Amino acid sequence: MSLAFRALPVRALLIGLAYFVAASATILLTRFDGGVAHLWVATSVLLAELVILPRARWAPTLVICSIASFCATTLFGFGFAAAIPLAAINIGEAMIGAALLDRLMRGNDYLESIASVSFFALAGGAAGPILSGFAGAAVATWTGGTGYWQNWTGWVIGHGLGTLTFAPIAIMLLRGEIEQWRQSATVRMKVEAAALMLAMIATCWLVFAQSSLPLLFVPVLPLMVATFRFGRPGAAGALVILTMLGGILSARGYGPVDMIQGSAAERSAFFQLYLAVTVLTVLPIAAELRHRKMLYQRLQESEARHKLVTESATDMLVTFDLDGVIVYASPSTREVAGYTPEYVLGRPGRDFVDPRDLDIVIAAQHEALSKLGTTFSAVYRGPTAKIGTRWFEARARGIVDERGRPSGLVCAIRDISESKMVEARLSHAASTDALTGLANRRTFDARLDQEIAAAGDIASGCIAILDMDHFKLVNDRHGHQAGDAVLRAFAEAARQVMPDTHLVARLGGEEFGVVMPGASTERAAELCNRLRRRTARMRVDGGGGVDIAVTVSAGIAEFTGRSNRIDLVRAADHALYTAKAAGRDRLRIAA
Repeated sequence: MSLAFRALPVRALLIGLAYFVAASATILLTRFDGGVAHLWVATSVLLAELVILPRARWAPTLVICSIASFCATTLFGFGFAAAIPLAAINIGEAMIGAALLDRLMRGNDYLESIASVSFFALAGGAAGPILSGFAGAAVATWTGGTGYWQNWTGWVIGHGLGTLTFAPIAIMLLRGEIEQWRQSATVRMKVEAAALMLAMIATCWLVFAQSSLPLLFVPVLPLMVATFRFGRPGAAGALVILTMLGGILSARGYGPVDMIQGSAAERSAFFQLYLAVTVLTVLPIAAELRHRKMLYQRLQESEARHKLVTESATDMLVTFDLDGVIVYASPSTREVAGYTPEYVLGRPGRDFVDPRDLDIVIAAQHEALSKLGTTFSAVYRGPTAKIGTRWFEARARGIVDERGRPSGLVCAIRDISESKMVEARLSHAASTDALTGLANRRTFDARLDQEIAAAGDIASGCIAILDMDHFKLVNDRHGHQAGDAVLRAFAEAARQVMPDTHLVARLGGEEFGVVMPGASTERAAELCNRLRRRTARMRVDGGGGVDIAVTVSAGIAEFTGRSNRIDLVRAADHALYTAKAAGRDRLRIAA
């Protein structure tokens, strides 16, 4: 048998003893005119234990509390004849409340929020006493001779009030919550708590020890102070003091309740109503305070995590208001952009975006604000404090206020200049001929398609196809390295002759192409002849003191918006071959 189960009978005996003391005291102090007790505390003790224990471990506690109820009723209540049925009814009442709480709350804290307090009051303070009251009132009427509905009303109010008042502190005691508070509280807090409880005792004594002034509102002040300062433990302790002192003195004929003209039962009922209103006011406040304290602790933890992340993150975290003004910048701003957080605060975000990319950034911000809950990104150039313009990537997400409306943006910004450089190198490699540094065939085709698409119905430009004359002889006589040198020399000459708006490409081998947007055939011929003559004058070192001389032939074709790239290149090729057939070092224009 485990230690927990060996200790279970001892715990059950202690709970049974507390049940007997509570039942006996309330019978002796709050039972009038032979009816039921007007304040029943015993159920709160058993209910608190049942909501803590798993159902498999209820049996010993239920048996011992049944015996305790039997003894209290036999000795101080309705006597032996009613003791057995009342024991079953009292125990059943606690079981009903515990079962309903388990179904409604599913193991959650019964007093942590206003909703949970409502469920607790419904299950423990209302449903259990109402259902058990039908049978309990019948037994009390049978044995005591008082009216049925009088007994039922007294039962429901007395049992419900006792449960609502004492069950919270019983739960906290049995769970060890008060002991945990005692261990964690500072000496100053303990002194303050003791002073508040003494103030509550003194206030209750002054209010209920006299019968001339209606001062029932006065205990509310120390009760609320205890609730706000110490939450549930403070509220529970103050309520117990109010219930016990107020109840005992009122039962003895003292206090503002004695000013009411009526029977002792009627005065007791008024005191119960006073306690019920007080309990149902204070417990939700204590629950809400606890809930807010938990939210505050979570907020503090979240803020600590956020601070740790922002201080250690390599990304720059920036928050903007709806006008695009920076309201927060993380410490990493210094490492990413070279600016201190203090420098950028209060400045418009557009101040840190290159004007060329401002539209891209604004579009991403508008998307993030219009589609809340979705992250949008923008790649842009921006100035830095020390190293000029850099490439950045910003990931933006909208922030909402308590009404769910957009209130700003939060952005994570990183420097992607290095990856942009790698991307540019890869893009350049994919579009460039490695030997000459000119554009390659893929780039030539793409640019030509682009220019044709942009052209009108009339002639909008030309292309030229150029081919080195007798280049195979250069490779055969001087070697491929000399041939490569010739190609590089020609490429350099073409770059110098052709305008920047024209694209010069190596199409393969010794063949080259030029895209000439906006050039007429006359202008294209002028440029190609200039390049042809320059090539003829060019001398390339072939090694061993040998200078290599080469010539080039060219074919030109004109294009419009209706041209087809393949047909256009075929026409220029045909003109090139015509030039070669005519003796090389020539230029021809396609018909």
